[in-house]
Amino acid sequence: MNLSKNAKCTRLSNALAAGTGTTNCTAVDTKGFKSTTFYLLLGAVGVSSPHGTVQLKIQQSPNESASPDDYADLAGTGQTLTTTGDNQVLIVEVDSARERYLRPVIVRSGGTAVVDGLICLQTKAYAEPVAHDSSTVGGSEFHLAPAEGTA
Repeated sequence: MNLSKNAKCTRLSNALAAGTGTTNCTAVDTKGFKSTTFYLLLGAVGVSSPHGTVQLKIQQSPNESASPDDYADLAGTGQTLTTTGDNQVLIVEVDSARERYLRPVIVRSGGTAVVDGLICLQTKAYAEPVAHDSSTVGGSEFHLAPAEGTA
């Protein structure tokens, strides 16, 4: 599969400075896609004492403009990383969501952690090719067996 043509990429969260707390990211409309994968890019985890954890969990709602309380956690979607997780990625994929909107939630607790960003790839599109989110993706290219030379 060529991801640049067959997957929709959206940036859902910018970098978050060292800190704690819960961040509700932008919700994703799953209409037109069967699978949605979230990539949480981490910086330093446990920047200061006490050392902490970072969790990425996914919530769902049938309504895009739902209030935060209308989103419900999806069972088993909580990926958690401790202080040994500096500069790693947490990945959660949801296939065949039961409700239309999915929202990733970042929970930083116990100690401060840096988030570099959160990316979403939607795959298994019902119609291809797909377009990336133009407000968060600055460019995309596909190359099939390119020759050596100036990039």
